[in-house]
Formats: sequence, C-alpha cells, structure tokens
Amino acid sequence: MKIRSKIGSGMLIFTIFVLLCTLATFLVWAIWGNFVPTIIFACISLFFVLPIYLNTSYEIRNGYLYINFGWFLMHYAIPCYDIISMTDAQSICLAPALSGERLRIKYVKNGKIKSIYVSPANKDLFRTLVQEEIQNNFKKAQVSHEQIDTDTLEAVLSKEQKAQAKMDVEEMLEQQKQQQRNIKENSREIRRIEKRAKQAKISEYKTEQKKAIKIASLQIDTQLAKEDNKTNMQRKQLSQLIALHDEQEKRERKLENEKWEREKREKLRQEKAKKKLAKKQKREQEKRERELQKKIQNFEE
Repeated sequence: MKIRSKIGSGMLIFTIFVLLCTLATFLVWAIWGNFVPTIIFACISLFFVLPIYLNTSYEIRNGYLYINFGWFLMHYAIPCYDIISMTDAQSICLAPALSGERLRIKYVKNGKIKSIYVSPANKDLFRTLVQEEIQNNFKKAQVSHEQIDTDTLEAVLSKEQKAQAKMDVEEMLEQQKQQQRNIKENSREIRRIEKRAKQAKISEYKTEQKKAIKIASLQIDTQLAKEDNKTNMQRKQLSQLIALHDEQEKRERKLENEKWEREKREKLRQEKAKKKLAKKQKREQEKRERELQKKIQNFEE
C-alpha cells in the first residue's frame, strides 16, 4: 500500500516562492529578452520541485518499505524486519519528507544501526502496516536484531522510548493548553450571550439565552470531566513508564557493580597467585644456593 507524504507549510511556501520566481523570469524574458533565468527556474521547477511533490511516497509491499523522494533524488528499500523502532520527531534536515512533523525510523544495515526520517500523511496507518510486516517476518526480525550487540540495542531502544515519552508529554501539554483555550473561548461566548440577553430586554430572548448558557455550561462540565479522566490516565501511563526506566537503570547499575566485584576478586586472586609463585621461586633459589654451598664445602674438604 502506498502512503503519500504530508506536506508542511515550509515546503509549501518554498514551492510557491519557486513558482513565483519562475513566472517572474517569464516577464523578464518577455520584456528584456533574457531567457537564462527562465531556463534555470523552469528546470528547478520541472526536475526538482514538482517531482518531489508528485513522487514522494512510502510503499509497504512484500515485506519491504519502499521510500521514494522525487523521481531520481532518493530511493530506499528497507526490509521491514530490519526496523527496530519508529518514533515521532521534529526535524528540518534533508530527508525524504515534506513536513517537519516526522517519524524517525531506526533500522539495522550491515550490522550497524542507521536512521531515516519520513513524514507519512497517516502516521497511524503507516505504523500499523509496518508492524504487520514485522509480525509476518518475526523470525527474520530476530535474526536481524541479533547482529547488534544486546547492550547497544537496549540503549537505542531506551533512548527511543524516552524520546517518544517526551513527545507524548509535549503533545499532552499542548492538548491541555488547547483545551484551556477552548474553555476560555466558551466562557467568553457565555459572557457575550449574557451581555446580549441583558441588552435585549425581551423575556423570550432571555429564556432562550438562559437555556443556551445552561447547555454550554453542561457541555463545559462534561468536557472538563472527560479531560480530567484522560489526564489522570496519561499521568498514570507516564508514571509507569518512568518506573520502568528507573527499574532498568537499577538493573544496569547492579550489573555494573557485579562486574566490578568480579574484576576486583579476579585481580586479588591474580595478586595472590603472583605472591605465591614468587615465594616458591625464592624458596627454590635458596635451596639451590644451599646445595651449591654444600657442594663447594665438600669439594674443599
């Protein structure tokens, strides 16, 4: 299935700018007869900007993720079973993506972990399709991930989980801010309704406005109750994620302490062995010296 790239405002502004410049060069050609700028901007539009818009897509097919960026700029074919993680990210670096709201994909290639940014228009559908391909090739995914050192893989996954958690928290905070703005707007609308009701001085109008205010108040109360439940659930999930990270760090510290203790015991054992060997060699040397002195004495006698 092919998914088009999401088009961001920055890319849209850049494209409009290039097209306007192209139109302006046609005027320059018509007035002054200079056709060089027209050819340059027309080539940029035809061979770079338009191909990027028309052929920037992501296709999941036969266990592979095919990434197209323009007709001849960038083309990738990544096995889905090589993908380690997909994390939300904000980036403006050069990548096969037309928006700053992207997904950072970590994958294994030649025994190394590499990353690439994409910006599918439907992130949820993209994630679902890739996860289905990974599940269909689960054994291949295990073999691919075994190429990477376990500690390195755990560190990368931990870092990606923290980045995703940070993005989720930022998104949650933005949603809460938007909800607060909506609540303030509803409050202002209620005040405007009350003001119009006071100015009208018509009993029927006042009755209708009171009903509208009551309905709006009930809607706000319902919305606040839903958002409180959602916020509590998100806080609980965030606390669980932080607890998991803390537990993982404790395990890592415990492993490091055990490794340090083993190295310390091994070092002490080696030092004892060296001292024992030195004492043995010293006793043998003294024994040889006594035997030599005894032979000398026997010879002198």
